[in-house]
Amino acid sequence: MSEWYSLVQTIVEEVDKCIMKREDEALTLSKLSRKLGCSEFYISRKFREISGMHFRDYLRNRTLAFALKEVRDTSKGLLEIALDYGFSSHEAFSRSFKEAYGITPSEYRYNPVPVVLRTIIKPFDCYLISIGGIGMADTEKDVIVFEHGPFDYQTQNCNVEQKIEEAMKNFDYAASGYCLDTTQGRVFYFYHDPERFWKYVRPVKRL
Repeated sequence: MSEWYSLVQTIVEEVDKCIMKREDEALTLSKLSRKLGCSEFYISRKFREISGMHFRDYLRNRTLAFALKEVRDTSKGLLEIALDYGFSSHEAFSRSFKEAYGITPSEYRYNPVPVVLRTIIKPFDCYLISIGGIGMADTEKDVIVFEHGPFDYQTQNCNVEQKIEEAMKNFDYAASGYCLDTTQGRVFYFYHDPERFWKYVRPVKRL
């Protein structure tokens, strides 16, 4: 089993590379099959068993996560972003985006509030806080992510920490349709990597 945890982590890393190269699901699975020496069906099945998510769903949600960052951090047109990430039209992109995040891309660009993600952030990473004991996170359930992009640790660390704490304190869970999930086994993640992000990941459930 430990070998497959390592292989699924490899899959997660390769999926990100394929998304950045704008490769579709069929090509991504084909590359993974050659790299790992397993059939595409076997890879999909084992990925589901270990990660708690269908490979196709993970790829779609991860693609949307990449697109979300471009909506937030660039001035590129929404149609251009949609086509770059394999959506057939602006409408198809907006529909998928809203289904995933509960807000349209144009609304999110105007007001980039924290959004609820259904995707694996770093599925086999260690975490700091577990509710009710030690164990692997249930990656199939919903989380809300409070994230700040890259920053200078020496001059901005305290300011970034304050901003994230304020965002978490002021976030309107009721308006999002979710509340914090304190069920035993759910996990609070914390990632601090100034060259990439400062991120809190909190488990939530629908109201």
